[in-house]
This record gives sequence, structure tokens and C-alpha cells, in this order.
Amino acid sequence: MVDLKARDAVSTLRPSNAPVAKIQGGGESKGGVHMDTLRSLEEEGKDPRLSPELGARRSFRWPVQLALLNDYLYVAAAGSHQIWRADPYTFDLSPLLGCGECAVRSRTDPNYSDLSSQSAFASPTGIVALPGKLLVSEAESSTIREIDFRQREAPLSTLLGNDRLFSRDLSAFGDADGYARSVRLQCPMALAGLSASSALLADTYNHKVKVLQAPSGSTPGDPAAAASVSRLAGSGKRGYRDGAGAEAEFDEPRGLCVDGKGGQAFVCDSNNHCIRTVDLRTGEVGTLKIKEKGV
Repeated sequence: MVDLKARDAVSTLRPSNAPVAKIQGGGESKGGVHMDTLRSLEEEGKDPRLSPELGARRSFRWPVQLALLNDYLYVAAAGSHQIWRADPYTFDLSPLLGCGECAVRSRTDPNYSDLSSQSAFASPTGIVALPGKLLVSEAESSTIREIDFRQREAPLSTLLGNDRLFSRDLSAFGDADGYARSVRLQCPMALAGLSASSALLADTYNHKVKVLQAPSGSTPGDPAAAASVSRLAGSGKRGYRDGAGAEAEFDEPRGLCVDGKGGQAFVCDSNNHCIRTVDLRTGEVGTLKIKEKGV
């Protein structure tokens, strides 16, 4: 775990090509208020070390979710169609994977870099860290991608969804549980870790919360063969209803948070303007009650 407090500093990432900034502790105290220093790290959200030929691939736009793995911070930059990586100790920020084009492609030629046109994402909106890997949900392609750092030559693959024959087709969406490429999702917006090999998935436009089982790494050949997804809660009908998993209703669930000890998940039910609870064992759905101040 990265201890930012020990370094007395915080790294701030801003969308829409805003500068990346660092707040450095140790400033003066005026009137009892501690004054820190704010300075720009990467002007216009770009990495100056990259070659000019990369063009738009240098842009850092619309970061939407973060994941921490092995002391690095990984960013799903939906507007850039890329995954970026930040070092919380040195405050360096740079693109890791993706050429910047909205597409579904996984690098197969080891002679090409990870920012080449062979690697592409389509609005990555969710990211979660599992041991040795990252899972990424893509809103535009309705797919789940995997970045496996143990696979050095071809770390990026498509686990769930996408057209089997036409991988560049972004219209292969729907609602079908199952395995590998037979799965159909619709604009999955968020992920949250459940275990070392599973994650919770907000299948946003299908109005469901699902469980994603990632490959264990023991399957030879096709890394997607063991990947699967199944419904935990949500009837698939847009609405608002508490109750048993398959009978409950959501209206575009987005943000997710898992309480492993308590055995439940919290879901941002965006169009119902509320926070829902989901029992991870039974799928039972409830709603947090709003308590007025002073009541």
C-alpha cells in the first residue's frame, strides 16, 4: 500500500487536459492555517517525454476511475481511450496502453509498442486491480478487457463481449450472461473487487449488477476461456424496487463499493438518485435512508 501521508504530498489528476498538479506539504502557517504549495507537474495533461509523432496519444482526458496495484496508480482515461499510470512517489504520469483511437484492439506483434495502433480501448470507464492484473470495463464497446502484467509480450486481451469475427465492431452489445465472447453487456460503467479472481460489475444500461469471474491463469491457450459473468441483482427493467435479486430494479447503476467484511455492496443508482445495498450472498437489494440534519 502506498503511504502518501508519509511523503506529505498528494497527486491530483484533472480531466479535460487540465494540468496535473502536486500539493507539497511543509508550507508556512498563517493565522493558524497551514499553507501548502501547488505546482503543475505535467502541463496540459501531457507527458513531455513522448515523441511528437504520438500526437493525440499524449492527451490526458476525462479520467473516471482509479486502481492501485504494486505501488502504482492506474487511471481509466475514458476521453483519451487509454490506461495511464502514475507513480505516487515521483508524481510522474504517463500513458501505459492505448493509441488514443476509440476501438477494440489487442497488441499481437511484440515489435510494436503498447501505444501503437495495435492497442486500443473504447472509453474505458471502470478499472479494478486483481493480483498481477487489471480488469477494465469499456462503455463504448460493452466489453471487459484484461491487462495481465505477467504476459509481457501481449498483456492486453478481451475477456468478455465483443464480436468474435469483427473485433472492431463496437455495436456488439446486449444482455447475456455466460462465458468469454458469448457474453453481452451494455455500457458497463464500473468495477469493484470481490476476491483475488472476481469483481463486481455495474452493467449500467442493462440496469443490473453482475459478478465477473476472471481467468485463474491456469487455463492454457485462450486466456478468456475461464472468464464468465452472471447476474447478482436487477431484473433488467429500468425502475426502482427493493427486494430479491432478480426482482429488484435499478435505473443505470454506476459507482460500486464492496464491503467484504459486511458481505454487501453499495451501488450508486444514478437515475434514482440514491445509494442501493446488495447482499453479496443472496442478491437482496435495499436502499440507504437519507437522514436529515438534526433529526
